[in-house]
Amino acid sequence: MVQSAGSASRGIDLPSAAAYPLPAATHRLFMATPQTEVLITIAGKEHARHVLVPGDYLIGRNSDCPIRVDADLVSRQHAKLILNYDHALIEDLGSANGTQVNGQPIPQDERTRLWPNQKIQVGAATIELRRLQTDAPSDMSLAPAQ
Repeated sequence: MVQSAGSASRGIDLPSAAAYPLPAATHRLFMATPQTEVLITIAGKEHARHVLVPGDYLIGRNSDCPIRVDADLVSRQHAKLILNYDHALIEDLGSANGTQVNGQPIPQDERTRLWPNQKIQVGAATIELRRLQTDAPSDMSLAPAQ
């Protein structure tokens, strides 16, 4: 046992760090990136389906929009979908016909938080979001190495 300088006068024995070695790390901590499924329907029929990771995504008729919606009353750059790690937001980009969430118009150029099972209406299209389950690899353990 080793005595620390402050404890020597009191006679307290403290263990050395070598007496309690830390286990070697055999795996890195794995944190899966969340994925969100975006389902677009027009007149009740599936138009497109995307699986997206957190980020900002333009919704509109333009071919450069990551979420392209070719439907009546949809602007070229209609709205922006913001997917975060723990929630989603929608922002109308000043579209001519507006954006609705569960039938209620949202303010232009203002982000609106989305909750589970809400439906986004852009023109004649409906957009639904669903968070997908992500699993860690089966050989991954967070238990200390033996």
